[in-house]
Amino acid sequence: MFKPIREYIRKVSTPKDADILVEYDKYFTEKELEKLNIPYIQRIENNIERDVFKETTEFLKSSEQVLIIYGESGVGKTRLTIEISKRIKGSDIFARVFRFKRRCLFVNLRRYQSPKDVEEKLNAKLLEKTVLILDDYQYNMEVFSEVRNNAFKRNSKLIITTRPIFAKALNDRLELASVRELHLGRMDIKGILPENVDGSLKYAIEKISEGNPAITLLAIDYINKHSTTNDSVPKSSDKCKIQNH
Repeated sequence: MFKPIREYIRKVSTPKDADILVEYDKYFTEKELEKLNIPYIQRIENNIERDVFKETTEFLKSSEQVLIIYGESGVGKTRLTIEISKRIKGSDIFARVFRFKRRCLFVNLRRYQSPKDVEEKLNAKLLEKTVLILDDYQYNMEVFSEVRNNAFKRNSKLIITTRPIFAKALNDRLELASVRELHLGRMDIKGILPENVDGSLKYAIEKISEGNPAITLLAIDYINKHSTTNDSVPKSSDKCKIQNH
């Protein structure tokens, strides 16, 4: 009597032309890229400037295999991984010093549910040392284990972003791998806002954004577009404290 029910169960299938490892602009959807297409901002946490990209390069220099970047939603974890990808791809320093040959790829676990689907593709893609990024990772342990094992065989490194609630469990599941953790806190919005933002407007943006840099920049652009006076806020791309390396 249960046979007809099985026919209605949707089977997960993986397109034959789908890649397990892709560039960041192929990993995110167009809508996601629109939201993520904001300047990379120098972080200010607790009134202290923090160069998290420098902290990431220290990991790349080390013998450690995994970097877990964790923090609450919207603090800039994904934006940081995109910046890492861009810089590795565009820098001769990484090719010479870190020997990643400008290879930084996102692991596309959205399409894959079985480790059998990824083994052959990983063997074809991971021919040299590579930085692999798993963004907003939760759990698909079978496929993750296949990716991890293939990466470590070729001295590649994993960068994983996740929420604090998953960080410890993820660390435990990495078993004998050498792991470094990087915690991203909320940013001080006063480090992002231009100096001439008045008190009431500044308070409103701080309250709405709750330390989320993307929301802060969107708020500034919104104010600029809808301002009816000459006292508009300087554009985020011009006046905000931005790090462009």
